[in-house]
Amino acid sequence: MPEGDSGAAKTRVQLDLSPEEVARLNWMMEVCGIATRKDLFNNALTLMEWAVDEIVDGRRIASLTDENGDRHFVTMPALRNAERQKNQWVPKQSRKHALG
Repeated sequence: MPEGDSGAAKTRVQLDLSPEEVARLNWMMEVCGIATRKDLFNNALTLMEWAVDEIVDGRRIASLTDENGDRHFVTMPALRNAERQKNQWVPKQSRKHALG
């Protein structure tokens, strides 16, 4: 078994993207110094998971401007859906303990 391979079954995910969407991916990879699309996906998944955890825990996601404290809240359909369903999910701390 190759090093780092846990032996777990893997699922291939394939996306059909427009040239503009591919350009956006390539730009993000270049700006962030990400070598592979898989690494970009893993980073995006980590960020989305964190955002959903924060929303489910009753927080909002925002960016702040250091100079004047100006706030811009992140709004997107997926996070609005998570906020509407937050009472159906276990708080993050309880999820961590349940996962071991």
